[in-house]
Amino acid sequence: MRDLKAFKRLAPETYRSYEAKVRLHLKPDLDKIRLAKLSPVDVRQLITRKVAAGLSTKQVNHIHDVLHTALEQARKLELIDRNVASLVDPPRIVSKERRALTVEQASKLLVAMDGDPYEALFRTLLTLGLRPGEGLGLQWSSVAFDARTIRIESTLQRVQGKWTLKEPKTPASKQTLPLPAPLASTLKLQLERQNEMRRDAGLMWEEWGLVFTRPAGLPIWHSEAGLRPKALCRMADVPEITLHELRHSTPSILLSLGVDQRVIMSILRHSTIVLTANLYTHVANPLVREALARIDDALPTARDASA
Repeated sequence: MRDLKAFKRLAPETYRSYEAKVRLHLKPDLDKIRLAKLSPVDVRQLITRKVAAGLSTKQVNHIHDVLHTALEQARKLELIDRNVASLVDPPRIVSKERRALTVEQASKLLVAMDGDPYEALFRTLLTLGLRPGEGLGLQWSSVAFDARTIRIESTLQRVQGKWTLKEPKTPASKQTLPLPAPLASTLKLQLERQNEMRRDAGLMWEEWGLVFTRPAGLPIWHSEAGLRPKALCRMADVPEITLHELRHSTPSILLSLGVDQRVIMSILRHSTIVLTANLYTHVANPLVREALARIDDALPTARDASA
């Protein structure tokens, strides 16, 4: 486990996660065992120790995945005859129930966030079902008001301590969605507010081209934005949800409105759609536009830009 070359093609965030698993869990436990001598029993004992140490089943599964990937690379290089990790089943992941808001709860939340600095961001995440990094990495060049489309083509990540815009992890995540009229109004209002911040900041403004920024133009920190939804939920007297659970609420609302599941999968760009790739090409754009219009019609609109 001295070499991470098998993981060099991974995205920076994923690579760091894999490196941490190797450094903290695999090397301390397996480094004294010769690669050719590594056995299924050794892998089973590793898993047992990690579970006993209090790691979650998801964490232990990830450790197993990293080991499997490294050993598979070694097998392809003919350093070993078999991948012993494939002979050992990791613990079954106990899935946590995903929290999601109903139409009524989401409506109350949007009323509570009226005028909040993060209102436009949260409305965008909820309406389009974006991942937090996709929303925070959304650029004005990706928003076409005249064509009423919005292009999901970048995600905000922290690489070696610096914010950077990266392409989404999978091609399926990079997609153009219709821009519903109410959300377009929200983003136009956001543009006006940002222009005011730019004028106030003067020479201190740092241009990133982002739709959602801090007062001087810098990207919004994930942790900074992530604290706000729960506080707003308490104000609205609805179940507390996280930033990512705004995305989970989108399919819940769409399903309650009778939107076809295939359309919802297209809107959310789920990775599972790869198993049925025809969904990308057979969901008609008018259906997607109608679906997003329906979620906006069901939720209260933002204040007029002129208000």
